[in-house]
Amino acid sequence: DETKIQEWSAVYYALVEEIDALVGILLDRLDELGLRDDTLVLFTSDHGEMLGAHCRRGKSMFYDDSARVPLLLHYPGVIQENQVVKDPVSQLDLFATLLDYAGASSSDESDGKSLRRFLMDDTATTTAT
Repeated sequence: DETKIQEWSAVYYALVEEIDALVGILLDRLDELGLRDDTLVLFTSDHGEMLGAHCRRGKSMFYDDSARVPLLLHYPGVIQENQVVKDPVSQLDLFATLLDYAGASSSDESDGKSLRRFLMDDTATTTAT
């Protein structure tokens, strides 16, 4: 039903707009405190949204629409801007990544592996335009 898809989309994009505003407030506060250049900012989500694709909504099917999630890392002077990792990565690796960038990887007992290996390897990334 096209009307329902429009309603779902309107709600979804309103939530995206709200998150965008809140991330902006966080980044502005880091700037005010002079902390942005010393802070690793990580943004991700727990699942995508079907929004009517394949006649579904939510995360009920394992299509790219629901399985793919955003993962953004921003760390000025440490992580090169506009890199896009070509390979699939797992959120299981996020804890190991945070510990690695904090210099505490020796404390990592998780099953994940730091994503730094992708961000330091030019063959593993492309540049976004």
